[in-house]
Amino acid sequence: LEGVRFVFWGGMDGESHKQQTFTDERGEARVSWKANSEIDYMFATWSKSGFVSQHHYWEKDRRATIELPKRLQLEFDAGHTIGGTVQDEEGHSIEGAQVDPKMRWPRRYGYVFRTNLMLDAEGHSRSGIVTDAEGRWQWDGAPEDLSQAQIDINCPGYLDWMSGCRNLGAVCILKRGGKVSGRVVNTEGHPIEGADVRIGEDDSSRLPKSETKTDAVGRFVFENCPPEDSVITVQASGHSPQLHKVAVGDEQDVGDLSLAPAHTVRIRVVDREGKPIPGVKCYPSVWRDSRGLKAELASDAEGRVQWTNAPEDAVLWALFKQGYMSVIRAPVEASDEERVITMAPQLVLRGRVTDAVTGEPLPAFEIIDGRLGTSGEEPWWSKNAPVAYRDGSYEFQF
Repeated sequence: LEGVRFVFWGGMDGESHKQQTFTDERGEARVSWKANSEIDYMFATWSKSGFVSQHHYWEKDRRATIELPKRLQLEFDAGHTIGGTVQDEEGHSIEGAQVDPKMRWPRRYGYVFRTNLMLDAEGHSRSGIVTDAEGRWQWDGAPEDLSQAQIDINCPGYLDWMSGCRNLGAVCILKRGGKVSGRVVNTEGHPIEGADVRIGEDDSSRLPKSETKTDAVGRFVFENCPPEDSVITVQASGHSPQLHKVAVGDEQDVGDLSLAPAHTVRIRVVDREGKPIPGVKCYPSVWRDSRGLKAELASDAEGRVQWTNAPEDAVLWALFKQGYMSVIRAPVEASDEERVITMAPQLVLRGRVTDAVTGEPLPAFEIIDGRLGTSGEEPWWSKNAPVAYRDGSYEFQF
């Protein structure tokens, strides 16, 4: 099948990796990467007009390395045609809205694949479907079973729309959101220019995170915000962060958000023997029940981390490093004293699975991991994420 778009992207050697190519007259396409690269995760999407797209996803799961296949042979089913019309609340057609058909990944809860994924000249991903002058769109690569399909529609100046469209007569109404504005000042009331302001990312909010910076007079504005409860997080160098909860309406000015002088968090990361662990990725994860803080730090050669723009009260930290068990929600307060956090080595389970009757190793099997709660409830099993093994042996990492 000639002309199939092949998009290959993911994380490799700690950096983003993207490639795009097309199948030739023999139906073949190739991608390559540096030998001995460490692959963190990888997506692959194959799409062509008139056919149902195909997708693959590889991640480490509970294994130390990812082994990508050297060759894949794909068979494409003919696509079905669905479509609809995009209008505003007054019934006017919206031209140029981006329509993004997606398919849910059956083996990963919450994962979706963009069926018309393509990369532009700058390597940015986008959909190839846009509405015409009459607001109409059409997708000719829909599968026969639409139960796992969803349609995302977005257009500047309107709230995003997501649902399933199953016939050409479907009308999608895009609504405009509210406006939230305010000013960031220091404790003396002077404006702070260049402060990072984010709305969203509250545990109780479904709002996507939007970011902006304050202008020369400390002002910030968020346009087109969904009308629901959210949270504003403000960070600026030399100042403690500020958090402000907001109920988004048509238009709201939250007034002045005052930032106090910064505090310092000091962390030292060690192993069970007390030896420093360098290169640990450290993130302030949760603060005042919100996930709006943004900082990416790494421990130095002595295992030390300093965050000099911290709040005075406790922040829950997350620490990650390959070869160690992750630390989640470690409470740390600003202090002149170091908070020592110990990371345990990665737990590796190895074993064999055999036939109970013959005693022979099973040629193929899957392992599903689970989580025990702290209140005696039943385990939660990752049934949508089994890890496949062969020849009776497994190695499972935590």
